[in-house]
Formats: sequence, C-alpha cells, structure tokens
Amino acid sequence: MNGFLNWMEEHFMPAAAKIGNQKHLVAIRDAFIAIMPITMVGSIAVLLNVFFRDLPNSWWGEGNSFVATMTPLINVNGNVYFGSIVILSLAFAFALGYQIAKTYNVNPIAGGVIAFSAVVVCMNQSAVFDFTLPGVDAASVAALNDLGVEAVASGDAVNISVSGWGYMGSAYTGATGLFTALIVGLASSMIYVQLMIHKITIKMPENVPPAVGNAFAAIIPGCVAIYVFGIITQICVATAGMYPNELIQQWIQAPLMGLSQNMFSAILVSFLVQLLWFFGLHGSNVMAPFIEGVYTPALLENLAYFEQHHTTEGMPYIWTRGSLDAYAQMGGSGVTLGLLIAILFFSKRQDVREVACSTSTSRLSSVCQSC
Repeated sequence: MNGFLNWMEEHFMPAAAKIGNQKHLVAIRDAFIAIMPITMVGSIAVLLNVFFRDLPNSWWGEGNSFVATMTPLINVNGNVYFGSIVILSLAFAFALGYQIAKTYNVNPIAGGVIAFSAVVVCMNQSAVFDFTLPGVDAASVAALNDLGVEAVASGDAVNISVSGWGYMGSAYTGATGLFTALIVGLASSMIYVQLMIHKITIKMPENVPPAVGNAFAAIIPGCVAIYVFGIITQICVATAGMYPNELIQQWIQAPLMGLSQNMFSAILVSFLVQLLWFFGLHGSNVMAPFIEGVYTPALLENLAYFEQHHTTEGMPYIWTRGSLDAYAQMGGSGVTLGLLIAILFFSKRQDVREVACSTSTSRLSSVCQSC
C-alpha cells in the first residue's frame, strides 16, 4: 500500500497539480464562474414561471384566471430569460477572452471583445422559416408554383419558405453554442495574445492617453484574429456546407455530451474529484474545466428545453452539473452533508458541534471549504 501511495505522490500528483494550475484551463474555469450571475438570474426566471404558469396550467388547465393575472410577470421572466440564458455563449466568449488576456498581462477588455467578435463571425447569418400566407387557400398552390413561388399546402393554409440575412439563432448564442464559444474564443484570444506579446501592434506616442494607446495596440492583433475565423468560416461553408458552429456541435460537442451521460462517466468524475482531495489538491478546481465544459452546457440545454416545452419529459440529458451536486457531492466534495448530520446527532464534543452548526448553511449549498 505504501508503495502505491508513494507512486501516486511521485507521478500522479505532480501531473494533477500541473493540470490544476494550467493557465488555459484556469481561464476556462474562471470564465464559467464569471457568467454565473446571468446563469442564476435566467434559472430564477424559469423557476418563477414554473409557479406562475406551468404548475397552475397543470392544476387548473390552460387559460385559467391565475395565469391570466400573472401574465405580466410571466412576460418579465421571459424577458430576463432572453437576456441571460439565450445569450449565454456570447457572454462566455467575452469572459473567456478577458480571462485569457488577463492571464498573459495584455489588454483584457480587448481580448474579450475580440473573442466575442470571432464567435459571432462563425455563426450562420441567415434564417429560413415558413410563413403562412393570409387569406390564401390550398387550391392556390399550383398557381403560385407556376409563378415561381415555392408554396406548400399545410391543411387549408399555404406556407412559403422565407429567408433573411442578419439573424443570430439561439442555437448559436445559447447553451448549445458554449462549445463553439469555448473553442473559438480560446483560439482567437491566443492569436490576439501572441501578436500582442510579439509587439505586432500599432505604436502610439508616449503622450497619448493609455486608453487610446491600448485601443490602437489591439487593432492589428484583433483584425488578424477575427479575419482568421472569417476565413475558416468561409472554408467550412464552401467545403462542408456547414458553419463552424454546426461542425463543432456535430463532431465534437455531441460525442462528448453523449459520453458524459453514462453512469461510468459520472462515477469516474466523482472518483477523480475525491482522489485529488485525498492527495491534498482541490479536486473540484482541478476537474472544473471538464465538469463545467461538459456538464454545465447539459444543464443549460435542459433548462432551455423546459422553458420551451414546459415539461421535464424528453429532456436531453440526465447527468448535468446540478445532478453531480445533488447526488454525487451532497454538502460539497466528499458528501460532507452526511458528516454534518452525524456530528449534529452523535458528536458529544461541543467545539465540533459549533463548527458543524456554523457551516450548516453552506453545506446545504454544497460548499464545504468554509469548514
């Protein structure tokens, strides 16, 4: 046993410590933490609408008087949701660019703006949707087709396909786009950072105000980073017929999310967190880039699904960030809620009971560092 522990301390722990302190992974972790305020406010908006709309509709039927009275508040929550969860990947892109630039001691605001812009560059700019022609019946479909209008009968109505430029779909800006925001935001930020470090910038006189000098210094690195992804986007569309967002979601995001949903993956993540704690490393922080990068998007996609369908049936993911906290880390890493209960009920030491009482609130929120 001692030989195994010595081997772990000699080989495993240094590697784990390097991973935990790797600047890019730390920046990803901090970026996820930075968007927590809008994640929480969007979640609160969805939760309030459960009480104002979904539960009353299930109890008293659609169109009941309570929901009608609460409609203004329901709409307010809808506005909050639209301004938080729906634009989450854009906020994350800025936060990630900011954190990467801050890590390398270059202008962080410019890093965030450039990452944000690069992510938008990779999005599909057009929207296609069906429009029902008012006052036109199905008998007119043939005549419309003869005129060159691609009309389709849908029951007694007639639909035409309408497209327009200048749209950003929520599939790109919301939780589904987090992987794209992570990959593109990280790569574009590193292009900007490397050009800044190598002084490939516009140099202004020393008497120019710092804000102006910093803005001009970021022009060349920013242009290069954004144009790189503009070119990549065009290559993807020309060769694969898909935008980078769609390619990343199909070939990277979907397989990773699928792998994360089996029981073995959930047990492995929980085991590694506890193993790192056993050897004195902050297991949650070391594993945070993976947990936040895979399980947080799953949580947010479930949230978006519930907001759209108003039911938990058919939710795409079982294991999410919340599932790990609720079932694998009750009371924090090590399932310390059980320890808290045992102390409160069975411990005879007053000092230990006082510590347990003082940390009970944080334990219920799955925070155990306070003890």
